[in-house]
Amino acid sequence: MSAITLNYRVAETARGGRVDHPGTRRGKLGLLVAADYLHFSASAPPRARGPRGGVRPPWLRDGAGAALTGLDDPGDTGSAELEIEMPARKKTRRNRRLVRKVHRLRVSLLGIKPPIVRVVELPSDCTLGDLHEVLQIAFGWTNSHLHYFDLGPRAFGPRNPESDWEDEDDVVLDEVVPKRGAKLRYEYDLGDSWRHQIVVEKVGPPEAEVAYPRCLFGARACPPEDCGGTDGYANLLTALTDPNNEEHADAIEWTGGGFDPEAFDPAAVNRDLATL
Repeated sequence: MSAITLNYRVAETARGGRVDHPGTRRGKLGLLVAADYLHFSASAPPRARGPRGGVRPPWLRDGAGAALTGLDDPGDTGSAELEIEMPARKKTRRNRRLVRKVHRLRVSLLGIKPPIVRVVELPSDCTLGDLHEVLQIAFGWTNSHLHYFDLGPRAFGPRNPESDWEDEDDVVLDEVVPKRGAKLRYEYDLGDSWRHQIVVEKVGPPEAEVAYPRCLFGARACPPEDCGGTDGYANLLTALTDPNNEEHADAIEWTGGGFDPEAFDPAAVNRDLATL
């Protein structure tokens, strides 16, 4: 168990109001904080955006909701210390000699043009939990938010007995997307809603002396975390590229002054993938 401090602000009071940082489910105050908005940093600033919902993560204790009750007026602020227990991911370090079949996946971040794309290969018996870790590295996300996989009538996510989705560590690629052309949707950060379209390009035997997973191709940089989704990212790029934009200086400062939307380093990605 470990503790974090959640800073919050009441954003509106309709039907009981809602707390707006790092986010709660819409509805009455006192509901548990959504996992996808928990930033494990005391310095994370409040953001004036509401979540699209969320699920109750098993690692938040019931006392968290009680700590947020009693705030009714817009502008009310406060903080609550939450006891959390992060779920342990099941690590699956595979012996390369046991790789019998490989999936090649083309993954595109939806709603952005020119497209942000990665092509990755990984063993066909990798779980969707393994795929989540590969996608986080391949795109450059920081694994700071909730995620899930959408396969039409079925959904998969981190182990959570109180959610409707299936455990992502209990299913493998060969089961859910077994052949070329099969598709799967991956959503990361249920607030910014970064939706990734996954398409199987090829299923076949592994190449000799090749380490999997690996990234074969990539185009363009991953958007900065917490920039507000596709619309927020478009606004950010406009501000960064236009010195006359009133938000130009703030955008430069917020991104650290070195953000290049066209950058992609496959060698760095594959070095990080080698650690899985």
